[in-house]
Amino acid sequence: MTFSEGIVSTAKLTSISYSLRNDDVIAAILLACLLLSVFILARYRKLLELLGQNFILHKNRSSLFISVTSADMRFMLLLVLQTCLLLGICLLTYFKDLTPELTQHVSPHLLLTLYCCICVVYFILKWITYLFVGWVFLDKTTVRLWIESYFTIIYFVGFVLFPLTLFSVYFNLSTNLLFISGIVILIVVKILIFYKSIKFFFGQASSLVALILYLCALEIIPIFMVFKGIIFANNLLLIKI
Repeated sequence: MTFSEGIVSTAKLTSISYSLRNDDVIAAILLACLLLSVFILARYRKLLELLGQNFILHKNRSSLFISVTSADMRFMLLLVLQTCLLLGICLLTYFKDLTPELTQHVSPHLLLTLYCCICVVYFILKWITYLFVGWVFLDKTTVRLWIESYFTIIYFVGFVLFPLTLFSVYFNLSTNLLFISGIVILIVVKILIFYKSIKFFFGQASSLVALILYLCALEIIPIFMVFKGIIFANNLLLIKI
């Protein structure tokens, strides 16, 4: 075996033996998410409880808007970023097991960045779309309440994803169980969104049309498009690299 062949085989061995549990970047992200969660729960626990109560009871939250400062909202947006990071790690874990050659030929950190960016873009587009649909069917106050309700779900999804991500990275959670857990979380999220959409859209003008438009165009189809888009991006990276 020549020296160059030895380097190639060593590189291949390193790629094959890649494990998320030994990745310092993954560990740093999880540690940062843990510290952020602890900080948010310690400082904004009452705010999160109020958001949860208002979501379930569908209260008038005009007082909540006054009490929440811009600094508070910045920390809440960090929870959305945390959700995107944890989703990215879960997607990396899933596709690494589903397509082992993916992490052998493509940098896992590049894949993680790609998945996280896709999640961020997805939430931004959902926010813009909600603004547009709300502008068509609802008044400004209701739109603001609706967007707040949606992101309340995203905040809590991040807390739920954290233990799931830990199990998938450090306790060899099977791909099938990870996929099933993700589907269960997705179904629960869609049920909660459906519950809030009924509360907001029914009683409004053209409420049935708005509800059908929302369920079909904003919740079901985009999920399939994102999943197919990730698979397409993975195949494209495998072809080009």
